[in-house]
Amino acid sequence: MKRPGSRSVPQEQVEVERIERTSRFGDGNGDRGECTPATPDCAGTGETQPDTPDNVAGSTSDSPSEIVETRAPGELRRCVQGPGGLRQTEDPQSPPCKREIFTGDNGGATWTGITATDIRVAWPTGLDENGNPTGHDRALEDAMVAHVNQHYELYGRRFVPVPIDSTNLDGSAASARAFARDVAATEVFASLGVGSGAPTFHRELASRGIVSVVYPSQPSAPVGLFEGLHPHVWSTTPAIEEALDATAALVCDELRDARARHAGADLSGAIRRFGVVVETRGGDRVDPQRLLTGLEACDEDVQKLARNQRSHTFGLTADFRALSSPSGTSSSSRRFEEQYWHHAMKDGDPQATTTSNLRPFYQQLLMLAAGIQWAGPELTPAAFGEALSTMRFANPWVGQPRWFQPSVTLGPGDHGWNSDFAMIWWDMSAEEEERVSPAMKGRACYVGNGIRVTATTIPADADATFFDPEAGCR
Repeated sequence: MKRPGSRSVPQEQVEVERIERTSRFGDGNGDRGECTPATPDCAGTGETQPDTPDNVAGSTSDSPSEIVETRAPGELRRCVQGPGGLRQTEDPQSPPCKREIFTGDNGGATWTGITATDIRVAWPTGLDENGNPTGHDRALEDAMVAHVNQHYELYGRRFVPVPIDSTNLDGSAASARAFARDVAATEVFASLGVGSGAPTFHRELASRGIVSVVYPSQPSAPVGLFEGLHPHVWSTTPAIEEALDATAALVCDELRDARARHAGADLSGAIRRFGVVVETRGGDRVDPQRLLTGLEACDEDVQKLARNQRSHTFGLTADFRALSSPSGTSSSSRRFEEQYWHHAMKDGDPQATTTSNLRPFYQQLLMLAAGIQWAGPELTPAAFGEALSTMRFANPWVGQPRWFQPSVTLGPGDHGWNSDFAMIWWDMSAEEEERVSPAMKGRACYVGNGIRVTATTIPADADATFFDPEAGCR
């Protein structure tokens, strides 16, 4: 519903121009710009590059995409045309393009944290004495915010991040509740997630009418976190129950009653046995019962091993040494410059450089931007929730090599950005320079090079096809 005096560009008056892309994100005009480090072959040449997945950190598809500009007198909207339809940016997980350019009255202060010009978003993070995120300059996140403010329809408003020191969070429900009260006191519309005490934190914010996004990590948010809290709580990963079901399905359907094949001389040939590593630390933790129930249905000897450790990892201890519960994306093995958060950062500030992985910040920001863009000018949590629940994403190149792009599958009752998974295994043979850190032996590798699975789509003969020692580690 538009307020009196608001105006948008009528569809029949829009002139659509399809042109080959000349920049990664360009300047909004689509007719000039330079290639990024992800496309070194065209750097500085001025040559156009088709928007294939390989040219934008995707797969090997040959389907080109095009920059699509919608023009009306004095107005412009820049979109990307590719498989699945128009999307907002080159990021294949960006939302459907908003072609019409809003002008007029946006309703002003439609909710707490919203003004005619600003959308205030809390940003929990460790802060140093200068107010910067611990370990780097906040200008890096500001660059990603600038990218979103430039390329998304925010109805005359802009994202305004509000950093809040989360150093005192200790994983307990009490500290999470107290921190949520601190966030609410800053009068924000939405909040990014926290790394510990998450369920309590998000429930407290929801009770205060604040939208929040669960911090991107291994799937850890239970379905129950979203039930009754709509439209306030969302996640960039699937619910933990979906991850546990997929893990149990892999074990029960493909790995049980078989002999170890990849464990080395000490275990090869032995019948596999499985165990579950469970966090017993205080505060909000993952309940493993669903996984245990799924495994017990096919293996009476499953063992529950309790260990006091911080990780939410569920290790299937067999000849794979450790097979993690499925993670939400297949992007961690790409170089930073091949990832979309890095593209967004460089678009917002071409001089920005970092050795820190800022993907979690970008993923949460992207989810908020998608909902706000399609919520309309009179922004409220209800409008935001309705937008995300009814949106259909282009999802180009989903599940295709070489990056095995995850799909965005939001819908009624589904609050998780993705619903498929990539699995990892631990390679103990990794050379020192390939390790996560010099003190840690081995490294994480994608099962099947990053193939996407769900509880109902485990490929037949996964044992033989997933764990190919000749394929190397990706």
